[in-house]
Amino acid sequence: LSAARETLYAGDFAPASAAQGWHQRGRLELAEGRLPEAGIAFDRSYRLAPDSADLWTDIARLRFTGGEQAQAIEAAERAVKLGPRDPRALEMRGLLVREQFGLVAALPWFEAGLRAAPDDVSLLGEYAATLGELGSYRAMLVVCRKLTKIDPGNVRALYLQAVLAARAGQTTLARKILLSTKSALRDMPAALLLNGILEYRAGNANLAVGFLDRLVRMQPDNMQARMLLARALLRQQLKAEAVEMLQDWAPRDIAPKYMVQTMGTALARLGRKQDADLYFSRVQSDPNEVSGILPTGQAVGVLAI
Repeated sequence: LSAARETLYAGDFAPASAAQGWHQRGRLELAEGRLPEAGIAFDRSYRLAPDSADLWTDIARLRFTGGEQAQAIEAAERAVKLGPRDPRALEMRGLLVREQFGLVAALPWFEAGLRAAPDDVSLLGEYAATLGELGSYRAMLVVCRKLTKIDPGNVRALYLQAVLAARAGQTTLARKILLSTKSALRDMPAALLLNGILEYRAGNANLAVGFLDRLVRMQPDNMQARMLLARALLRQQLKAEAVEMLQDWAPRDIAPKYMVQTMGTALARLGRKQDADLYFSRVQSDPNEVSGILPTGQAVGVLAI
């Protein structure tokens, strides 16, 4: 990216390539998280080439990244209209449909993209992930195998196969697959969660704590990660640490039952029976999960992650 920046900002663009140049500047800024700068560059490109499907696809991506869902959908629809067989436009529309209407609704868009570009790595990855979330594991595996054939060592295909193995209870195989990705998924939250679960299953509570602690630091409001970390801490007999992990969340009405139960267990093991009983009684007396808005005081950078 630094080399791309050096080239793209080296001077003015030649008139014949200015639209593409501004477009690439926008892509660079978007890749580095500078959304206002990306918007300015895309606007300059639009003035020179308003009917570029590629440009409208990236505008949709920019708007979606910035939380402008309706505007992102509008841009993606325009991209598909301008490029009805453009794989990037069809993929982006599929992603937005998946976000808005769910997994099944997104499949036709990914399939349309793959009819236009059968070996497109990004489309195959999104298609496989959607099939997996739907529980269509056999179909997902077929797509993953095609993906690894086209792009050997593709980390997304490996990750999805590790998820499949984990869901099938094949802990050793899932761990082996994840290990083959080396450090490629080191900063991927979902991979940290999966690693934590697998190490816990394998009896390696200390390794599970390492993965889950890192995930909670990245995503402090991730309740599932917090609950799993408390459970792994309990397995290591780190009772006080488990209580500390849950103490700001378990007392709240929005706390999941499992979190409340885990907090009670940790307190009981610390010998704080009276406090523990309050949590156990909450689990028994309230049969329904309570939903609500997560209160957060985290910095914008943390929320962005």
